[in-house]
Amino acid sequence: MKTKLLYTPKYAKELTPEQLLGNAAIPPLGIASITAALRNNGYNCDQDDLNIKVAYDNAHKTRKHVDLSIFENIQKINKFIEQKQDIELEEEAEKILKKTKYKGYDLIGLSILEEVNPSSISMALALSKVIKEKTGSDVLLGGINYPRPITEINDFLQAGLVDYVSMGDGESRLLDLCYALENNKLKKFGVRSVFSKKIDNKKPAIDEYDDKYFRFQRPDFTGLPLNLYRFKWKKGLPLSRTNILALPYVFVKGCTYNCIFCPASKATDPQINEIQQVVSDLKYLSKKYKTKQFFFINSTINPSYDYAKQFVKEIKKEDVDIMWADCANFKGIDSKLLKGLKDAGAIKLLFGIESASEKMQKYILKNIDINKASQILKESHELGIWNEIELIAGMPYETDEDIKNTINFVKVNQDYLDYCYLNPFRLVDSLLLKKPEVFRITNIKDIMENSSDVKWFSRQFDETRGLKWKQKEKQILKSYNTIRKATDSIVNHKQQYFPGWDIRLMFYLYSVYDNKQEILDYFKEKNQKKQSYLDQVKYGISKIRKN
Repeated sequence: MKTKLLYTPKYAKELTPEQLLGNAAIPPLGIASITAALRNNGYNCDQDDLNIKVAYDNAHKTRKHVDLSIFENIQKINKFIEQKQDIELEEEAEKILKKTKYKGYDLIGLSILEEVNPSSISMALALSKVIKEKTGSDVLLGGINYPRPITEINDFLQAGLVDYVSMGDGESRLLDLCYALENNKLKKFGVRSVFSKKIDNKKPAIDEYDDKYFRFQRPDFTGLPLNLYRFKWKKGLPLSRTNILALPYVFVKGCTYNCIFCPASKATDPQINEIQQVVSDLKYLSKKYKTKQFFFINSTINPSYDYAKQFVKEIKKEDVDIMWADCANFKGIDSKLLKGLKDAGAIKLLFGIESASEKMQKYILKNIDINKASQILKESHELGIWNEIELIAGMPYETDEDIKNTINFVKVNQDYLDYCYLNPFRLVDSLLLKKPEVFRITNIKDIMENSSDVKWFSRQFDETRGLKWKQKEKQILKSYNTIRKATDSIVNHKQQYFPGWDIRLMFYLYSVYDNKQEILDYFKEKNQKKQSYLDQVKYGISKIRKN
């Protein structure tokens, strides 16, 4: 049985083609892990990344350019699902499929990059229709990591646009499905979290492969267009022969903390890989793919102090020469551990603080010591680690005073902060959604897909002792705009004139320069030159030559 997994593209009108290319420049960990599981169990599996190929051609304006914008039209998508045809969508889908080999396979899996983005779903459905018509292969839609309405899944299946829809992690599900297809057991059994008109999910599920065994599958990137992910020298950068390939890797899923807004908060069993296996994998991947750069996709590098300490110790013991970026928690960390993480290869840490208000910290059950957070940022900066924080605007019961506290935290720590990420509050599948009465929210409703609010919110709610939804919606947007304006002017302006910012650039600069201050000086110089040019243009001192 031959299987091929394809990572599908996405469209985001707020991003330039160059920014989309930067976002796509990390190999997809999901299909690389599933590919490894299938290959390790004797199945013939190929893989390809259509996202990076489309992003590359569009950014470089080649003749293979694809118009992705038409896939964002929700009305067009709904009509396509209903009528099972749309010439424009199918023509662009054919252009995308010309970038890979897709004939001669029994099963083709399409992994959705960003399921809340309408373009991801519509692109996958259009690709599936073309594949089925031209090859007769079965098509599975995957990459769906939270429960979508069953009626929506049934619409895809009833329309005949796909044969299977898989929910959740894919390794054991794909293995069970391949086993059933190869052994003609599909009609006799179901497959857990795989929906299809060909499967009776009321029957006992095939349990040939254990979920727990595949929680941490060492990824196999062979077959992906690795050369397209490499960050090469370009004009304006310090000269270096360094050729960066940043590989994704995960060894902490879920979280030992219990922040009410986070999807991980509803999990009862955080999954944490054994340190010896982690370090063994990193050594193997570094050698096989000739790279030292890793982008860890962990919920946090320090689910506990002892675990992070053990990681540092094992990296040193095995003499693993790598550099990496990851998330970190202000809890369970101190000066000694920070130094150890730096010595173990840390170049960037993203700390989640969400709000610098003590009241909000208590409400979201995070309970970070704000003073300690400031101290950690200072010490991390002095060690040469790139510091970023994540903020959320408009959480339930947030007030103007809470917003002021957050902005003040950014001001106080501006010398130690390198970037601030800000998200508007969204009510997702979390402890807050699971126990709304405990956290004093009510009247929770899904927002319809044809609503103008769908880009920002998927659910609405009222604060039991506060704002109704219409007022709360305005408060969230006001909070977002207020904090965004402040963080941009205080911190984020440091990189505002440098195009194509992505994690590979950071790995490149840390490979070229000896310390963080040299990197900051480099950005300062680039920003000043860019601002000087813009000022000259603005006041008519120079003319713009259009190439």
